[in-house]
Amino acid sequence: MLDGNADGTAGDNFSYDCFHLAGDANHDRQVGFADLVAVAQNYGATSGATYAQGDFNFDGAVDFG
Repeated sequence: MLDGNADGTAGDNFSYDCFHLAGDANHDRQVGFADLVAVAQNYGATSGATYAQGDFNFDGAVDFG
């Protein structure tokens, strides 16, 4: 039985809320000072950085390149 919205009735639709905002390091749906702080605190990292740490192009580095 397929129950998209988990209410016990078959055949319902499933919806999923998803967003991606470039530069939004803390995922609060805004690009603001807190996101700049994440970049500033990790600027210069050359590998292993995450999106939350300011790696907005997923190369592991925090830089402007």
